Order: sequence, then C-alpha cells, then structure tokens
Amino acid sequence: MSRPYFGKKPIRRENPNRINREIKDIFKIRLVGEGIESRECSFEEGLELAESLNFDLVEIAPTNNPPICRICDYQKFLYEKKKKEKENKKNNKQGELKEIKISPNIGEHDMDFKIKHANEFLKKGNKVKVTIFFKGREIKF
Repeated sequence: MSRPYFGKKPIRRENPNRINREIKDIFKIRLVGEGIESRECSFEEGLELAESLNFDLVEIAPTNNPPICRICDYQKFLYEKKKKEKENKKNNKQGELKEIKISPNIGEHDMDFKIKHANEFLKKGNKVKVTIFFKGREIKF
C-alpha cells in the first residue's frame, strides 16, 4: 500500500513564450529567423510561413512595437535558451568563501604560510574569512 504524498505540489511552469495560435490580439509582427530576412508582416502571413516550413512561430519580444516573432523549432529554442542561461550562470559564479583558522600562539613560519594561502585565494577571486580561535584561558582581558 502506498503512502499519501503530503509534500508540496510540484510547480507547473507554463511556456515562457507564446507560440503559434497562443499569440493573440496582434496584427503586425516583425519576423526573424534563420534563412529568413527580417521584415514586418501580418500575423497570419507569419503563421502561414512558419507552418509551411514545419516550424513554430515564437514570440520572443512581446513589448516591442511591433512584437518580434521568430520562426524556429520551439523545443530547440527552449533548449538553446536553457543552455545560454546555464552558461551565463557558470560565468557569473561568485567566489567561494575560504576560511583560515589561526590561534594567537601561531609561529612566524606558520603565519607566513597561512598568509600565502590567503593571497592565493584572493587572486583566484574567492573571499577569505580569517578566524582566530582561543583555547582554554588564552583569551584574557
């Protein structure tokens, strides 16, 4: 017997772009795509051209005047969009937080060694957190 699922319901995402007949209330569009010269045309003409090429008409910039629509395979368009977002996320990676722990009774050579490591972390773009820890009665007022 299976257990009932009490967790959160999965989020159902709608298509981020309107395609084909989902594009409504638009009379003129700017048409772009591979092998197609950029031009203004009526929505019906753009949809007929997309269907004749066995592609989808995808609205990519709805706020422009006239809205920009691309003729392409919608699944391939989503794949490339996700791939670009992933690449941008990878390139915008924030530096990691590296921690260096030292005690007040650290030797001079050990301190130089830790400083050298901290400089290397900073050159690589990471953040460095220096923690001084005390044992027993080392902290006195």
